[in-house]
Amino acid sequence: MLNFKVCIIYPAYPPLGQERRNGDAKYAEKLAQHLANSGCKVYVITSKTEHHINIDSLQPNLIIYPIIENWGLKGLRQGDYRKVKHTLKEISPDIINIIYPDPHINSEYLLPYFIKLISQKIPIVTTLFHFFPKRGNILYKFMAILLYLSSKKIHFHDEGFMFLFHKVLPFLRRRTFFIPVGNLVTVNNSIEIASKLEITRRLNLPEGFRYISFVGYWYHSKGLDILLEALNVLKQKGLKVKLLLIGGHSKEDMNEYEKRILKLINNLNLQDDVFLTGYCSDDLMVKYSLCSEVCVFPFRSNIMGRSSIMLPISLGLLSLQQS
Repeated sequence: MLNFKVCIIYPAYPPLGQERRNGDAKYAEKLAQHLANSGCKVYVITSKTEHHINIDSLQPNLIIYPIIENWGLKGLRQGDYRKVKHTLKEISPDIINIIYPDPHINSEYLLPYFIKLISQKIPIVTTLFHFFPKRGNILYKFMAILLYLSSKKIHFHDEGFMFLFHKVLPFLRRRTFFIPVGNLVTVNNSIEIASKLEITRRLNLPEGFRYISFVGYWYHSKGLDILLEALNVLKQKGLKVKLLLIGGHSKEDMNEYEKRILKLINNLNLQDDVFLTGYCSDDLMVKYSLCSEVCVFPFRSNIMGRSSIMLPISLGLLSLQQS
């Protein structure tokens, strides 16, 4: 059993509204829960939301501090940074884990740059999902490098990304280490295992087809356009296949790439062959996966980090089917 105090800092922590859901927030939750189960005292500093009005102990050894209203310069003026300083002094953690960046607030996520100044000698581990925030100018990039310099260790979830980091910042090579992201989807052990045909009927999906599934949000780096082109080839060969796009944004919240994907579906005449589920719960995601022949991830980058999300699900479902 581990026996030390960890403070995790990230602007999002479940439960969250649909517009704020992202894999990084779920990663923060899973990390906190597993560390707490291992005997660590875990404290999470996150945003002040409607879900966590006061300090809320979710399980033994895990306490959430929803104290930050603004993570940017406005927060510096409003006193949010002082709140972090006082909270860290109260907690007195053995280690601070900063998850960076945040794809939702992007360049407004400035607090990590100042953690070293207000945490004194507490060692910092930065979990790095991307080099820099999107739309960040040269100043933000410079500040991000200062964050890496102030970190005792830098955690990567993709080896390819880590090797690229080594080429750009070779003097920080010795601080880096690699641990892939595990399963972020909860597979309920009590889930009822039925035949694929029965699950397909329950989900009101057409029968007599082989289903291919894709899970998660749509980004250019995930190569969803490649998958649609491949589906079109299979259809032209006369194969009876359909595609399940599990999860993702609602149509009104889609970015430009997502809108191009919808246009590509129409251009390839795949409207009747592609099913968009929109956001769905973990249980529903598992059910869609159970009625699929294969789950495909045609990623252009971050192959190791992202593919590890579904591998434990597949193994878990396989063990359930065999039991």
